[in-house]
Amino acid sequence: MVRIIPTLTLSEGSVVERYMKENTPVKVARYLEQLGFTKIHLIDADAVAVQKPANLKTVEQIVKTTRLKVQYGGWFPTLQTMEEAFSHGAEQIVLTCSNAFEKDLWKKALKKFSAQRIMLSLDVDKTYIRGCDPLAMTPWKNIVALLQKEGLKFLLIKYFDPSNESCGLTHKNFYADFKKRFPTLHLTACCSIERIEDLKILKEVGIEEVQIDATFQIEQFHRRFIAQQQDS
Repeated sequence: MVRIIPTLTLSEGSVVERYMKENTPVKVARYLEQLGFTKIHLIDADAVAVQKPANLKTVEQIVKTTRLKVQYGGWFPTLQTMEEAFSHGAEQIVLTCSNAFEKDLWKKALKKFSAQRIMLSLDVDKTYIRGCDPLAMTPWKNIVALLQKEGLKFLLIKYFDPSNESCGLTHKNFYADFKKRFPTLHLTACCSIERIEDLKILKEVGIEEVQIDATFQIEQFHRRFIAQQQDS
C-alpha cells in the first residue's frame, strides 16, 4: 500500500495545526509515531520571511525523541543552510520551486549532496507549473525532464484539479501519465485522502507515497487503514 506521510506546519517552534490532539511539535510527533507512522514532513512557515531555516531546533528535538524520519521543507538560500538542516537531523530536505531555481541552487545541491537527500516540490495543473515565478507558464513535462537528466530522483507533486481536490479519478489519470513518462522518478503525491479507496487508486498507478495534512481526522483514518490491511 502507499505510504502515508503526515505533514506538520511549524511556526516559532509550535505546530500551526492546533486542532490536533496534541499541539507541541514533539508531542505531535510522538503521537504520530504511536499511530505507526515512520516518516513525517515538516513545513517551516517562518523560513521565507527570514530567508533561511527557522525551526531547526524543533527538527532536532523530534529526531532525538522519536524514530521518525524527517523531511524538512522551507527556504534554503545556500548550501550551508542545507547542511545545517542535515546536521540537525533532517533526512531529506524539500526545495520549493522558487527556491530551487534561484541561481540553479537545485543543481548545486545535487552535486554537493546525495540525490537521496534532495526533493523538489512542484505545484502543477494539467499542463503548466503553477505559483513559481521563474517558471511561470512553463510546461511541467519539460522541467521534469530537465530535472531527471541532471540527476534528481525525488519529486513532491501537488496537482491542481479545479473540479476535485481529493485524490480521485482525475488525479489517477494525471499521476498515471506522469509515471508513464517518468517511471524511474520517486513520486510523492500531495492531495486530500478521503477514502481508503483513494490510496488504492494511487497505488495502481505506481505512487510510492502520499503526503497529507496531520488533521484531527488522521487517527480515525489511520486506524481504518490498518484494520483494512489486517483484513486483506
